[in-house]
Amino acid sequence: MKIVGRPHATATTCPFCRENLHNTTSIAACSVCHTVHHISCWKENGSCSVYGCRGTFIAIEHDVRPIHRRRKKIFYFALILWLPVMLMTAILSYAVFKLPDTGIGAACSAVTVAYVLILARLNSFAFTCPACNYPYKRDGGQRDYSRCPQCKAVLS
Repeated sequence: MKIVGRPHATATTCPFCRENLHNTTSIAACSVCHTVHHISCWKENGSCSVYGCRGTFIAIEHDVRPIHRRRKKIFYFALILWLPVMLMTAILSYAVFKLPDTGIGAACSAVTVAYVLILARLNSFAFTCPACNYPYKRDGGQRDYSRCPQCKAVLS
């Protein structure tokens, strides 16, 4: 990502909220002074937050495809990891804790419930736009989302 700005300025903090800009997926720049802001801060303020500046909004897009791919890999890895986790739970329940068969079933059930809750959270994380946090997979995955329906960021 290339940030167009004043040559002597370092675009590390948003002048409106004073928070870091490094992990932000989409930012706005002023057309006059080239000061960068979070898009949400620009919208909240309504204009550039530099005193006396009358600049207009310029959106600077980050490439969110690597972030999106990484989120999906984490989800699918966690999904595949379920069977070894269950196997280890059963082995530990039997060999280490000496639980009877009913105890092994209860332990595996408890771990399964916890794992399903974790997968549900990872699912919502994996299928959310990194740029605007829009949960785009609401229709059960019947549409191909190469772009986010809300902010039009390129996802794949």
